[in-house]
Amino acid sequence: MDKTLRNIIILTVVSIVLVTTITTALTNIIIEHEKNNILNTRTIRTAILANAAKEKVEQMINLLVATSNLPQVKNTKYADQITETLKGIPENSDVEKRQIAQNILASSNDYVTIRFFMPNGDMYMQEPYSSQAHLKQINFAFRDYFQGAIKTKQPYISEMFKAQSTGDETTCVAVPIYVHNSLIGVWSGLVQVHTFQNSLSNVPLEKNVSAKFFDHNGHIIYDTDTSVTNNFNYSEYKKIVEMALNGTSGNDIVDIHGVKTFIVYHTFKAGPHTWAVLLTQPYSDAFVVVKEAQTLLSVILITLLSGAVITSSMAYKMIKTKFQLINSLLQTNIDLTESKGKFKNLYDGNPDLLCTINTKGMIIDCNKTHATTLGYSKKELVGKSIFDLTADKSMETGQVSFSSFLINGQIRDNEIWIKKRDGSTFPSLISVNGVYDQNHLLVEGIVTIKDATQLNDAKMMLVEKEKQLIIKEEKSKNERLIAIGETAARLGHDLRNPLAVIKANLEVMKLLSKPGASDQISQERYDAMDESVSRMSYQIEDVLDFVRTKPLELSDNSLGEIINNVVRQIPKHDNIKINIPHNDMRITCDARKIEIVLINLITNAIQSIGDNKGEITVSITDHGEKVIVEVEDSGPGIPDNILPKIFEPLFTTKQTGTGLGLTSCKNIIEQHGGNITVKNNPTKFTITLSKVLELAKSA
Repeated sequence: MDKTLRNIIILTVVSIVLVTTITTALTNIIIEHEKNNILNTRTIRTAILANAAKEKVEQMINLLVATSNLPQVKNTKYADQITETLKGIPENSDVEKRQIAQNILASSNDYVTIRFFMPNGDMYMQEPYSSQAHLKQINFAFRDYFQGAIKTKQPYISEMFKAQSTGDETTCVAVPIYVHNSLIGVWSGLVQVHTFQNSLSNVPLEKNVSAKFFDHNGHIIYDTDTSVTNNFNYSEYKKIVEMALNGTSGNDIVDIHGVKTFIVYHTFKAGPHTWAVLLTQPYSDAFVVVKEAQTLLSVILITLLSGAVITSSMAYKMIKTKFQLINSLLQTNIDLTESKGKFKNLYDGNPDLLCTINTKGMIIDCNKTHATTLGYSKKELVGKSIFDLTADKSMETGQVSFSSFLINGQIRDNEIWIKKRDGSTFPSLISVNGVYDQNHLLVEGIVTIKDATQLNDAKMMLVEKEKQLIIKEEKSKNERLIAIGETAARLGHDLRNPLAVIKANLEVMKLLSKPGASDQISQERYDAMDESVSRMSYQIEDVLDFVRTKPLELSDNSLGEIINNVVRQIPKHDNIKINIPHNDMRITCDARKIEIVLINLITNAIQSIGDNKGEITVSITDHGEKVIVEVEDSGPGIPDNILPKIFEPLFTTKQTGTGLGLTSCKNIIEQHGGNITVKNNPTKFTITLSKVLELAKSA
């Protein structure tokens, strides 16, 4: 019994010792693992913060660089309007540049003011204009951002300073603008501290963790721990900040305000400078898991006194959980790798031209179709600018589209011509979809290029067919008019002689008729017959005027005399007053043909007024080398639906009309090198003629 009990005790003690040893070793492994995990987590978190700040700075710089290439920005055509009082140009000057600045402020939450400086540092303009008016001086050549941009000829970001217009802690991005290697000015924007705050607000921080950002001069830019910002003691961080600004990343434990503090630091590029981010946390909070693990070890050792089996079971479960977590992470990584492979297969196998660009317009990837179509290998295309592949005639459109992408994050079906390696070009429809990081910052774009050659060819073919159809219709119309003209000329010639005989005999019959009641009736009949003959003769003359195109008999004439001759030839109507111009002008013309035009227009006006009381006004206006003759009447006007057709041959609304009168007028005026137009309310025909016409045209 004692031996058995002794064996049991020995076995239990051995088991407890063995389990305790194993548990202690496992716990120490877990503690060391947690320390490494905490360090890796803080390092990654610090790198994420540094990368977010870097991308924010690059995004701000890229936006100014992209807009600095716009033609509206690359000029100072209102520089002569700069005054000391306004601290630049007036608010309503260079509206195009101010509009671009306003668009940047509206689309970006980063910039609070956009500025343009002259090469000597004088302020050219600032938006909002209200902040320009509150500036304390006009020249900013002493600022480091102005000097740095000019010295480096590259985008430059300044150290932190207090802005004159707002009094807030601010940094400035400045981009020098050169045209043909000559400095035109500096395009810049002020950025307040809250920009970094907004860009970093989406990065989660653990309890009592604060992030501190320093510029290249060691000035603190932003501190998430606002409770100590005003009491910040730089000397406590000096050593670490100096190491970070020298390009070193790492971690350290420092005494801050008497508190043992764990600090991880990382550097990032801000334009030409190196800035730093520090992640700080009290050591006790940073390694609370380690402390808990140590406490857990004590609990485990105490618990082991109650039973090795329970302790072993707990250790086993902990190890199992860790391994399950590791297996889960490995499986997730495998799934992500498979998804990435599927996406890559879809990307590379897409029949459209695909490429991936960064926010500077550089190609960072492309599919095989894109490279093969343009005559390159993928290796040759990566690193090229998209503008190297843009045809010259689409360069400006391409730059505007890229600026739109940077601002809006996408473009849709922009028509741009692409240049191949052999110099040939083809039309395309380009769309770009932006890719954003976890901080909602635009980092790259997926470009889809659809070959629009067939669409463009179809469009050109359609245009050509439309041209051919118009030519065919015009030819057919001309052939019909020629046939009509020949027939009308033959009929007119055949009818003129009989009508002349009829009219001559009517005149003889009037002379031979005897006075009396019955003869009065005969006289009325003679008059009716005479009027019918005159109307037929007028219509025949209309046809012949249209058909026969005689050479102009040009001479120097008085327009006033021509108009007076026309009015004398037109029968008087008691209800209609004809107003003729009091001024006169001499022109080179065929007087007889101009009379035909005016007789036709005034006769139409008389017929339009009818039995109503009305007026017809003929006017002459001097227009330099031109003269304008207008015929206006107070009639009811021409219906809008037929107004475009009135100069077409054979178009008429009169029962007795030929439809050739206005067509003949148009031909005569165009034969003189002029033009004739009409408008309603009131009805007004406008004739434009040259004062001097070469006499050679009469030949």
